Amino acid sequence: MKKLIIGIILMTFLFLAAEDLDLETSWQILLQNNPQVKSEKLNISDQEVNLKLALSDMLPSGSMSASYHRNGDELDEDSMGYGMSLSQTLYQGGKLYINYQNSQKSLTQAEQSYQTLLLDLRMLLETKYYSVLEKQESLILA
Repeated sequence: MKKLIIGIILMTFLFLAAEDLDLETSWQILLQNNPQVKSEKLNISDQEVNLKLALSDMLPSGSMSASYHRNGDELDEDSMGYGMSLSQTLYQGGKLYINYQNSQKSLTQAEQSYQTLLLDLRMLLETKYYSVLEKQESLILA
């Protein structure tokens, strides 16, 4: 008699939990709370920043400056200065371009790693979800 009552209570809880938590809702909760997913997203962001930095290393850099100095009360004694500089690395034996290509490959690898993680997690979630549904059915039929 106790087993029957416990079975009915367990079946009721499982049935209510399955109604409130469908597969897609479970997936969204998993994506929001899984630390591996967060880590992979951060890794992709890091690789995007590294790619931009590698590209900026190949571009010219420049700076501008201006100054004003007043020595006395008269306008004749004022001095102003302006400056501008532009620099570009002309040749480093292909090092900058190779660094850029490596950054592109690292970004691609991070994106593929993220997609693989999502597929693995989705497969695991679906396996567990349908396993719970099968157990609910067996409890209902028992």
